[in-house]
Amino acid sequence: MRGLPGEFATQLRTQRGALGDPLDDVIIDGVRSDGRTTQLHLQVKNRLTFTDNDGEWIEVLRRSWNTVSGAGFDPVVHRVGVGIGTYNARVDQHYQSVLSWAEHSPNAQQSFVSTARTLLQAHAGRELTDDELWRFFKAFAIVHYDFQSVAGSRDEANVIERLKSLLPPEHRGQAKPIWDHLVAKAGEMIPVGGGASRFTLAEQLATDSFTVGAAPSFWKDIEAVQWESRRALDDIKSHIQGLKLHRAEAYQQVREALSDARFIQIDGEPGTGKSALLKDIAEECTRNGPVFVLKDSRIHPKGWAAHAHILGVSHDVAALLREFGCAGEPILFIDGIDKITDPAVQLTVNDILKAIVNDVGLAAWRVLVTIREQNLKHLETWLDPDALKQLPLRTIAVKPLYHEELERVAQHFPRLRPLINQPGGPDIILKRPFFLNALLGLADEAGELPATEVELLRLWWELGGGRSEGVCIGATSPQFIAPGGRGSRTRTKRPDRYSRPFARATRRAEIRWRPPG
Repeated sequence: MRGLPGEFATQLRTQRGALGDPLDDVIIDGVRSDGRTTQLHLQVKNRLTFTDNDGEWIEVLRRSWNTVSGAGFDPVVHRVGVGIGTYNARVDQHYQSVLSWAEHSPNAQQSFVSTARTLLQAHAGRELTDDELWRFFKAFAIVHYDFQSVAGSRDEANVIERLKSLLPPEHRGQAKPIWDHLVAKAGEMIPVGGGASRFTLAEQLATDSFTVGAAPSFWKDIEAVQWESRRALDDIKSHIQGLKLHRAEAYQQVREALSDARFIQIDGEPGTGKSALLKDIAEECTRNGPVFVLKDSRIHPKGWAAHAHILGVSHDVAALLREFGCAGEPILFIDGIDKITDPAVQLTVNDILKAIVNDVGLAAWRVLVTIREQNLKHLETWLDPDALKQLPLRTIAVKPLYHEELERVAQHFPRLRPLINQPGGPDIILKRPFFLNALLGLADEAGELPATEVELLRLWWELGGGRSEGVCIGATSPQFIAPGGRGSRTRTKRPDRYSRPFARATRRAEIRWRPPG
């Protein structure tokens, strides 16, 4: 940042005299690489001669002295000075060298310093020591701009080039229009003493249909989060042995909910395709930028700071989310939120939710989660209640595959058609994508797809499908025993109430369970 080399600007304020700031034309807030906040107070003038008969220079020195002498001024991280609208070669060749000497040595004694000493002593009403004068010039900056140059502004060209470096390659042609837009906004803001932060500027540019990117200071953080999000999405299966189904009805409902709610739950029974739907929407968002995805099994415990440390990203989650929203879609995706049972991991999730709720700069952020319908109430036992109250809620149910979707399955896997078209409708295993994918995987192992309920039942139990989510049988294995038959220490268990083959099987034989071995 000019006047504070190596720093990042975070906010700009103008015309602050009425609020007690002596140098009231421009105040720029920034942050150092070590996290400490900085400030640059500038008085802006068209031209200065830096002599003892230059009234404007005298006024700048007076206001600068009052600022440096005021409460709260830290000479280590704060600066005062003057911004000059017309470039003057003498400033660079002479006066800037004096300030450079003052920056590194208390022995700068030139005519420029002598004139300033005389003027400052007259203003302070007392003699100034060399140390006081040195400390003053160490905090003083002369910043020149050449925007008024008739031969073409180097500063304007430099700004446009820097804007290009901040924009995605396909949007770099917007650099000059964005600059013109910012100049126009400054013309509106300055007369009324307005201000702007990076967030408000980015928000305004987005409102006016300009594409903006994240601040360079957050590029590595966003890249790290994007890589972790990619790994989380890769953990989610979104196809049925190569067959990709678009759940159009649920997809449309979620898209509509994202426009008018801030906490959207995709719920349904186990295996219905909730995670696959979340993945479809997240991957669609990657076309416009990075996405922020958390998966229950990949969240680190003990709060955001611990999670951020492991990822190597900023511990300031609100700042990270603000920049993330400038680069991509402001949606936090959480897959399997109801499976998060560790209180230490729950703390990490709540840290993010509270930041989204409490930071006004994150008002556009929404949360999209997947949850099994039987666990909806459980979520309320650990999610931060104050955060939930402030996030308008919508719940979208993902149902088992319906007729048109099953017809696509039958077309892709013809041998399943008799099972899909049987009287009374297909078994629930075939109507839930997760189970259907597991079944087809087992069929690959067995060598062929089942065509009858008997084949389906045998395949499901003999090769382990019954151990899948929602039909878990723990450490036991099924055995078919004729009614009245004998088995070693067997116990009767009611079959899965969702699966019709098992219900029919109980009319032909008892399903009993024997511990392995």
